[in-house]
Amino acid sequence: MDIFSKIWEKISPVTSGNKQIILEEIWEKSYKEHEDLQNWVKGSRHKKHSFRLLTAYQNSKDDKQQEIPFTLLQSNGADGFALEPSTTIPASEFVSLQLWLSEKLSSYGYRLTDAHRKITEKEKVVTILKKHYLKPPFPKDFSSIDQQFGNITLSVESHNDKISYFKLLATSYEDRNYQKAIPFDELINFLFKNPANSVDK
Repeated sequence: MDIFSKIWEKISPVTSGNKQIILEEIWEKSYKEHEDLQNWVKGSRHKKHSFRLLTAYQNSKDDKQQEIPFTLLQSNGADGFALEPSTTIPASEFVSLQLWLSEKLSSYGYRLTDAHRKITEKEKVVTILKKHYLKPPFPKDFSSIDQQFGNITLSVESHNDKISYFKLLATSYEDRNYQKAIPFDELINFLFKNPANSVDK
């Protein structure tokens, strides 16, 4: 029995519209996720998808037609994108993409400060969120903190055991104690322009 089936058995009939937390725990990469990531990189999927995501990002900025369901996210102090499943980048590869990007940011000096899985239920819809939250290298000068690309969230969300999206979000501070964050364009270029081959053993 898979995790979704086990959770579904525990859910009592819904009596209100409130979201119920079923499980919240530290998310540690499983053996299968590790193997999937290794095979994903060995098959050069990271290189193919990096090119597609870089192209999608540029097309979004230029209002051009997209090959993949890619949405640019922009608000005050936050930049990112959301990716929905497609035949080009299927949902089955979203967690590998998430883990690979997390490791690439770690190679830049970013610190993984939160990795968790949260399972909630609302109106008979079970939502599973897998999230990595990364912060820049620990500052040496607290009077002028270098926030690099900002704080970065990588998340994959599924509903009723079906992956809905992958999301990357970079948030930065507008404060006199912080240096201006590196532009989001440069984060995209770092992640996708020259994809690295290595992953953690």
